Amino acid sequence: MKRWAFLSVIAWPESASREELAVLLADATGMEPATLRLRIGPSPPLIVAMFEVPVAQRAAAQIDAMGGIAFAPTLDEIEALGPTIKIRDMRFGEGRLHLDLWRSEPISIDPTSIEVIIRGRRSETTIRRDDSVSPLARAPMRRRYAFGAGGAYGIAAGLSLLAGEIESRGTGATRETRLSHMIDLHTREGRVFQIDADKFGFQVLGDQRGHGDLVNTDRLCDMIAALAPGVTVDPYFSLWRPPVELGRVRFPQAALNRDDPAFALYSRWSALLYRYMARRMGE
Repeated sequence: MKRWAFLSVIAWPESASREELAVLLADATGMEPATLRLRIGPSPPLIVAMFEVPVAQRAAAQIDAMGGIAFAPTLDEIEALGPTIKIRDMRFGEGRLHLDLWRSEPISIDPTSIEVIIRGRRSETTIRRDDSVSPLARAPMRRRYAFGAGGAYGIAAGLSLLAGEIESRGTGATRETRLSHMIDLHTREGRVFQIDADKFGFQVLGDQRGHGDLVNTDRLCDMIAALAPGVTVDPYFSLWRPPVELGRVRFPQAALNRDDPAFALYSRWSALLYRYMARRMGE
């Protein structure tokens, strides 16, 4: 049975041009250079493509040999991180985080077990048709989704985001944009807990609780990070491009949890990336 891995680049070799990189990866993977030139366009970290495990590992080794940094997490490793465990409520006490979960019994965890925090934002835009308008005057309708991250945390500090925008187009349609904020907590044991602001009250913030999910999610993210020395906080989902093979990734309970497929993959892939770099720097 074939096993698959995502060829992933953390840093390109400084001396190599885009054309040289495309030729290098074509030799290592068998993919056409023209296709690779398109896939290596964004700044790393990035996923180039999914290949059979030996192919992805060979290509990663060649990138390393040229002075870059690459790794090839397998599909099995990513999926093995399991389902998203949704947090309904949270309390601090006696040095632990006490978590009420949506579909499981309450548990408590040591905050120092949190290794990686992924801060994300999901943007959903819906165009709705007004049936009272003549079909001749009605613009084509479509539903689209765009995903991003960051919010006021990290690189997006100071940005003002408008949620729930409803805009009339004068064509018998309205466009409604809704933002949802998430925090994924990756523990050293390999569990993935998620705070979804749409389903979280933020009472844990006490007097620090502000107005709006953006502010509250950022404050909670800061609070948890302060309790987890050495934790890595990643707010860079908006800068990442999902791989073409996104649809081949499967996580347990994804439909039940209404997981955003791109964010679910990014969150787990990033956690593996940071763990890989920690091991590499510790060598």
